[in-house]
Amino acid sequence: MAYVDDKEGKARKSHQCRVCGDMIQPGETCRIYRGVEDGEGFYTLHFHPVCWDYSRDWHDYDWENCGPGAISRREIEGEMEYDRKVDERKAS
Repeated sequence: MAYVDDKEGKARKSHQCRVCGDMIQPGETCRIYRGVEDGEGFYTLHFHPVCWDYSRDWHDYDWENCGPGAISRREIEGEMEYDRKVDERKAS
């Protein structure tokens, strides 16, 4: 699996978020990731911005064991808010 590019954009049609599994609606801001899989060709994945941020620290193991919808966007937002509060306390 190899990275090709990623960018922030607007969905032109409905797509399933690769992390939370919720639908990204046309016109909604999303992260568009393109890659290539050996022997399988190119692929494109779509993410809600918060789901993209949440998955940035993932390793191959995490991607292999977390299919779309394994964690909800609400859980992601809660974990990220908790992490922000912890970071703020450490900084003060």
